[in-house]
Amino acid sequence: MKNYFKLTFVMLVVCASLVSMALPALASPSALEGEITGKMDLLAIEMGQDPDAAESLEVSIGKVIKLALSFLGVILVIIMIYAGFLWMTAGGNEDQVKKAKEWMKNGIIGLVIVLAAYAISDFALTTILDATGA
Repeated sequence: MKNYFKLTFVMLVVCASLVSMALPALASPSALEGEITGKMDLLAIEMGQDPDAAESLEVSIGKVIKLALSFLGVILVIIMIYAGFLWMTAGGNEDQVKKAKEWMKNGIIGLVIVLAAYAISDFALTTILDATGA
């Protein structure tokens, strides 16, 4: 019974930390959108385009990136909640606990991939802006 309470506490801490990491991205997508849109506007100015033009390609790409990152954050939270539910309802079944751990491991690997993709795209955009003198 003591292990059950430890497991419950660990799962609550993991879920709370994942939710707290995902909430800023979900609650204020305007910050991410503003950062991406600002860089795209600078790039558009350097290319001689009007950044205030009706829905330029750069702005559209920024919005797609923001939407994709928000969607993937929501999916990660759902995966972690599902894994926690599997673990909590395992009732001593080692196969179900193993399955829950696999779901958690895969969710964290997915998070790392998404964050790496964002970092790479941000680095590429920053490098392009620096190269053009913006």
